[in-house]
Amino acid sequence: MTRLICVRHGQTTWNKIQRVQGQQNSPLDETGRLQAQLVGERLKSEAEIAAVYASDLQRAYHTAEAIVAHHPHLTIQADQRLREIHLGRWETRLWSEIQATDQALVKRWQEDVSQIIPPGGESIKAMAARISAFLDEMVLNHNDDTVLLVAHGGTIRCILTIVLECPLKMVWRFGTDNTSITELTVGEDGPFLSRLNDTFHLMNLQD
Repeated sequence: MTRLICVRHGQTTWNKIQRVQGQQNSPLDETGRLQAQLVGERLKSEAEIAAVYASDLQRAYHTAEAIVAHHPHLTIQADQRLREIHLGRWETRLWSEIQATDQALVKRWQEDVSQIIPPGGESIKAMAARISAFLDEMVLNHNDDTVLLVAHGGTIRCILTIVLECPLKMVWRFGTDNTSITELTVGEDGPFLSRLNDTFHLMNLQD
């Protein structure tokens, strides 16, 4: 069995103002850097972590660095397959603007993301394919290990739908707040979800 600890990146300014990031390389803001420090403190007792993988986008990679600061024997392996879904021409725009100009398409996309592709963007099926390839390699290389994965909300939601064998249209049904911890085990006995969207380490944080 492989134990997989998934952490979403810390907050960015674009998160706060609801500007669509997708695969844009926006940095952590001040709150996001503090969140990353707090989740690092939370996970410093995880002595069994054998490997760390992160999206190569800086908001995820820098969150991983804050965690690995407590595990100096580990190195971060950046992997583009862990990037957020590419949202095409929606990226860099405020979500409120997109809802106003593409109202019908957004509604259909939210109702069944498996059937709609954002203009110039990536399908959820293509995203699931790259993440599935990553997961297959990760499980093969880390049987009986604990693996830390630092990525994006959409990436972690997609991992959950794949591992738990849910339809891709269910991807929005999972919560993934900034620096939340989600934990699964994967192996021959089937998947097991033991933690979802755990943000206890942020309980005393005021934005």
